[in-house]
Amino acid sequence: MIRIRMTTPWQAVAAGLLAAPLVWGLAGCKKSEAPVAGPGSGATKGSGTESSSAGGLGVPAVGPAEPLLVAAHLGEKAHLQAPRGLAVDSSGNVFVADTGNFRVVKFDASGRETAVIGRKGSGPGEFESPWLPAVDGKGQLYVLDPRRGRVSIFGNDGKYLRKIGEGSGFYSPAGMAVAKDGAVAVADTGGNRVVVFGPDGQMRGEPIASTPQGKLIQPTDAAFDAKGNIYVIQPTGPNGKGTLYRFDPDGKYQTAWVITSVPSTTDTPRLAVGPDGRVYLSDIEHGRLIAYDPDGKKATPLTFAAGDMDRFRRIGNIAVDEKGRIFVMDVDAALVYRLEKPEAAAAQPQKAATLPPKPR
Repeated sequence: MIRIRMTTPWQAVAAGLLAAPLVWGLAGCKKSEAPVAGPGSGATKGSGTESSSAGGLGVPAVGPAEPLLVAAHLGEKAHLQAPRGLAVDSSGNVFVADTGNFRVVKFDASGRETAVIGRKGSGPGEFESPWLPAVDGKGQLYVLDPRRGRVSIFGNDGKYLRKIGEGSGFYSPAGMAVAKDGAVAVADTGGNRVVVFGPDGQMRGEPIASTPQGKLIQPTDAAFDAKGNIYVIQPTGPNGKGTLYRFDPDGKYQTAWVITSVPSTTDTPRLAVGPDGRVYLSDIEHGRLIAYDPDGKKATPLTFAAGDMDRFRRIGNIAVDEKGRIFVMDVDAALVYRLEKPEAAAAQPQKAATLPPKPR
């Protein structure tokens, strides 16, 4: 059992990170000194004119809720402060962006802390705001630092290797995904685009900045599927509706559908793709997850099988490992929860972890 309290309120730790509702004022990446406007203002850089219609986007049919069990949670004794993102590698290691402490903490599959990567600073291997980690097929760790406007890459031994993206003109990038082959997609939120880099670190073609429905508006996250297709989330857009897009590996539009999850003042919906192709979305307002089939024709709400937990307090990021287990970062609880189907959890030799007390 692992439980830990935040020692510093998120608002205090993240001062300077969250200055605007959607783009958060992470413009420390030096793209521009202009203020970043909130959603619906029409004042963000290069946003253009929103299309007046969703343009034939499908609305997924909602299926029966699928129960999941909280099989474990991670973070004990790590003294995490405002942890934002997480990633899981093929060995079951979990990497947590301990944003308030300017580092990434590595846990093994049993939840034991095994390494600390990075420190505060602006030099190689240092962070000003470690936001999201991701892992490629070789076990290399990628960390998005919005304030530096770059992605730092570390070997599976934790040693700093190189960086990509710095000088690409990022403006408050809020999301990142890494494919098995090392391709990287960065959701350049304030720049209203998604920039894709090849495994060599070079920009792959032109950024994704438009769709058949109009210009891309403040994308906040991206995810790769096993085929290299790129899913992109746009939390707000025409008529106030969010959209989930899918592009092929070259950035060509394939399909899109309407989503109901909307950003809160400090958080946005997050994406992850499972080994079976299901697309998982964090529903910020309701503190839960929604699973879509790869084409977005069906939506399945994910609920808790046991009655000891109703919802997550505040979802930071989500990840799915090769076994289909779902990992969720709860920022306010400073915990990483591992969710499994009840039958899968029952087959494990250990018992499901006791949950921390419900918030009053």
